[in-house]
Amino acid sequence: MTQGFKPLKRPGIATGKRKDKGSAAAKPKVGKRIAPKKQTALQEAIQKRKNTASSTTRIEKEMAGRAQKGPLTIMRSLANEVAKK
Repeated sequence: MTQGFKPLKRPGIATGKRKDKGSAAAKPKVGKRIAPKKQTALQEAIQKRKNTASSTTRIEKEMAGRAQKGPLTIMRSLANEVAKK
């Protein structure tokens, strides 16, 4: 009996994934991120709280200034009724 025919491998076809070592060497390695110490974390939290408070205060002052210029749109109907009487 004859054995089965086994075709030859073609030289142009790759038989698996190859890693490109050239691109890996071009990228610089980044070190592990070290978590901040407690004191640094506290300072960052305090600074964030101050920034939030100052921006909130600024927005509230701006809105109060706008409200003083005239009646608010919510209160406009009441202001018109008072003006008519």
